[in-house]
Amino acid sequence: MYLPSDYFTIENEYIVSVSPFIKKSNEQWNFKLGFEALRDRANEFHIYPDVEFGFAVMPSYLNFFAELSGYLEKKIL
Repeated sequence: MYLPSDYFTIENEYIVSVSPFIKKSNEQWNFKLGFEALRDRANEFHIYPDVEFGFAVMPSYLNFFAELSGYLEKKIL
């Protein structure tokens, strides 16, 4: 039987997470507009953006793409 160290034990931080979005695209462009909403164990509410946009500068050769998204990372010290 193997029991890992408490250093490697990670508890779940979030209770609820939703990520609604609207997405539309065709051959020339695309976009996605949304967000991620999280509620943690301390009853704190967090909202992070989730936005993407792209278009064809020269179709079949050169495309432009941009993205903005939030991300929360728990660091273990």
